[in-house]
Amino acid sequence: MRRMSSPATAIVSTAFPRLPGFVRVARVGGASLDLHWSCFVGGVVLSAAGEYRPDLMLPLMIGYILVVLVHELWHALAARALGLTVYGIRLRGLGGHCITGLPLGARATIILFSAGLLAQAVLFAATLGARSQMGGPEGRTLGAFIVAFTLGNALAFVSSLVPWTSRDGLRSDGRVLLQVAIDLWHGRTIVGGSLPAMNSAAQSPVFPRGSSLLDMPHLVPKGFVQGVEILNDAGTPLAFVIDALYLHLGREGRQAHIDAVEIHNRGGLLLPFPTWAEAELAAAAVTAAAADARHPLVCRAVRRPDGAPSVTSA
Repeated sequence: MRRMSSPATAIVSTAFPRLPGFVRVARVGGASLDLHWSCFVGGVVLSAAGEYRPDLMLPLMIGYILVVLVHELWHALAARALGLTVYGIRLRGLGGHCITGLPLGARATIILFSAGLLAQAVLFAATLGARSQMGGPEGRTLGAFIVAFTLGNALAFVSSLVPWTSRDGLRSDGRVLLQVAIDLWHGRTIVGGSLPAMNSAAQSPVFPRGSSLLDMPHLVPKGFVQGVEILNDAGTPLAFVIDALYLHLGREGRQAHIDAVEIHNRGGLLLPFPTWAEAELAAAAVTAAAADARHPLVCRAVRRPDGAPSVTSA
């Protein structure tokens, strides 16, 4: 697939749903702010670390939430500066997540995923500077906020910088930036930081239009009987493929991006459908959209001749 013309182009994403356990507290400029019930955990951690009294739990909790909010707001501002859509921010006990359109390319990815870390460094320096200028004893509430903006900020910074991946696939800023460095070393194109990297054009297989992925066992999903076949080509923009996967093939948000990258990296993709009629309708919709946009994308309904499920795995 041909890459996007601009690394800062926003592409289709699912809406920003309110997940269980979250409360929607604000909506600004089309973006939502959701807080999880576990947000009090930050105050508990800081209270335990500093041996503060229970009556300081509230300012410690509020201070820590503000630290995480500043981090995520800078991600949002960086996304807007890059021309990406900001869908919303979720804050939870020990961190947050800013949901935006996915950046394409190393520069945009580095800017987006380093913005929160930069914000925390600025906040930390500003807090130390203000504390040195105040002089004299600090009230308990003010002292609690200073603890949150220094110790809490440091804890949040380290948590964001350490490379880790959650069980649902979310990556820390440090994990994304590390992956960017690895992908640049191997000459791959970065897609959103949290997705598999796109191989170079020379490494991206393009099969003839008449090829059948069913004849390539390594590309046939386990149990595949019938579905839709999409072939890689050198002319269709990546954004169009993501749109087609999302709008016509039922692939939600992040999965649509992963599928598009897999098509580019492996030469094609087989998507199972429960019935032959559904596969034909979906393939026809994608083919019509590609024809209208004058893209050479090949998408067709396919099924195993014997009707037996595949025993190979992708």
